[in-house]
Amino acid sequence: MSPERLSDEDARILALESERIAGHTCKVLVLDPPAGGPPLDLARLRAHVSARLDAAPRLRQRLAPAALGLAGPAWVDDPDFDVARHVRRVPTRGQIDEAGLRAIVAGLMCERLDRAHPLWTLDLVAGLDGGGAALVWKLHHCLADGTASLRLGAAVLWDAAPATAEPPDPEPPVAAGRPDAAAGALRLLARLPGPLVRERRREPGPSPLDRPLGTGRAIAVATAPLAGLERVGHAQPGHATVNDVILALVAGGLRAWMERHGAAPHELRVKVPVSLHARDAHPDALANRDSYICVALPLDEADPVRRLRAINAATAECKRHHDAETLDALSGELGHAPGPLARFAARVTASPRLFALCVSNVPGPAEDRFVAGARVARMLSLAEIGEHHALRVTALSYAGTVAFGLCADPAAVEDPGAVAAGIEREAARLLARV
Repeated sequence: MSPERLSDEDARILALESERIAGHTCKVLVLDPPAGGPPLDLARLRAHVSARLDAAPRLRQRLAPAALGLAGPAWVDDPDFDVARHVRRVPTRGQIDEAGLRAIVAGLMCERLDRAHPLWTLDLVAGLDGGGAALVWKLHHCLADGTASLRLGAAVLWDAAPATAEPPDPEPPVAAGRPDAAAGALRLLARLPGPLVRERRREPGPSPLDRPLGTGRAIAVATAPLAGLERVGHAQPGHATVNDVILALVAGGLRAWMERHGAAPHELRVKVPVSLHARDAHPDALANRDSYICVALPLDEADPVRRLRAINAATAECKRHHDAETLDALSGELGHAPGPLARFAARVTASPRLFALCVSNVPGPAEDRFVAGARVARMLSLAEIGEHHALRVTALSYAGTVAFGLCADPAAVEDPGAVAAGIEREAARLLARV
């Protein structure tokens, strides 16, 4: 059997790495103190993960380049796989408070994953204030997107919901020939102005996040009650979704940050990933299946309810025009298009004039999960920033709470904690209006 090669989308994600940009995502799980039993230690954690790895064979595989570079890299079994290389303990001293944990996570976000081995690490941080511990699980984005990483977590890390019957394997896609694909890409490029320029009715100001990047990272966190966000959305005339409300909270946080730093708030556009994973996808379906829409955040609007309603109208228009599906089709066609055309489209879709930052939202487990008997009290998701985009926001819902994970270059985005604080204030303001 020939090895499975990276999909075109995953190969493009891998190619985004640079001296300043690492390509991974991260899940942070804060565990309750043990109730009467021993605390989670490194030996138990390694045994816990090792016993489940058969359910996720990709986690034992590394990337192997093709001979002479004639094809993309492929996933192959790592003959030197050692769980001890991937499941580690962070050396710490004394009790660790919230700020200390954020600093540890920021440091781990700066570390590169070793391409000679499977592209993931799981770090145990013991000694949190109150007796708990944290797990920092880092995976390369070419291995799994947000939805797929949660599927992996359910397989190898936390106790999952009751098992259901496995769905049949999906049918393999039919590959088009190169000439037909190139012609299709040209036809789709003709449709590009609709999805990508739909929000350019007003020329935006320059992105305050388009700054030269370094290798440092800073982490900030905000939380909001999921039921409250649902209530806010249902109270709007257009029945705004939770994702609309999340975008409105981020808009409030960005407006507060810009005001704090003496910048006049103006419209900023955000890239919003849209998962195209099938709800009944097989657990082994790990390739990235995201498209996206671009939405204007009206930061120049002072009223939080009017901001939310404007965002709701914008996302509804994107859905009516099927923007995410159109862009997904374009991405697939460009995987077989001539190099210059593919590179041109990549530059267009990554331009800071198209979007200032990426804001993703992934629904996590609705009920409590447990790792080796310890309850997961909180779950947070983080993702790496990109060139010309010095801040990234990732929302993850877990057990009734939406956690916003902010990752930034601290040299380019001063005080990302002000954005997080603004998100929480915006949530309080909206909840007070319903």
